[in-house]
Amino acid sequence: RYPLCNLSVQRYTPEELLRALDAGEVDFGVMVSFAIPEKGYQYLVYYPSKLMLVVPSYHRLANQKRVNITELKDENFVTLSRSVNRAIDRIQEICAKGNFHPKFVKETNSFNTLLMLEATGMGISLHFQLHKDSCSYDLRFIDLETGESEDEKLTDGAALVWKEQNQNPALRPFVDCIHDCMERFLPEQMQSIKEQ
Repeated sequence: RYPLCNLSVQRYTPEELLRALDAGEVDFGVMVSFAIPEKGYQYLVYYPSKLMLVVPSYHRLANQKRVNITELKDENFVTLSRSVNRAIDRIQEICAKGNFHPKFVKETNSFNTLLMLEATGMGISLHFQLHKDSCSYDLRFIDLETGESEDEKLTDGAALVWKEQNQNPALRPFVDCIHDCMERFLPEQMQSIKEQ
């Protein structure tokens, strides 16, 4: 469709990606939406996904269908390091809705290590529902009642991000192409975005 466009794929941490976007080294990136700063960037959540509580199979809450955030005030949390992801900020924001500060007992730079720490019972965490299908550990993903509306819950997810001042002429066609792919391959997610 756009034969003169060159697409190169590289792996960055969210912080590295934001620096590369700021420096003009890359035009677009993919990251979780809550890691995108409020100013200076635009983004398209192409895979909305709610945050869920994740616990090991033997945890006291493992058989619950839904858990209120206030039930987690005495739990130990494990998370990705701030240098890799801003999940800590989002977890703190959600726990504040339950009137407590989470007790982080371990941070790691690896998502796979994080899942392993959860499976061994070191702590609990919050993950996107989209991670559930690719999780090979014996973990339970549980709906979490946070006091957020359904619309607020669906603003999180995997997002395409770019600088507001990006002048690349391929920007709009690329975003449109991603949007078209979403409508074609993820119709349910697109409908939830349109309803917001």
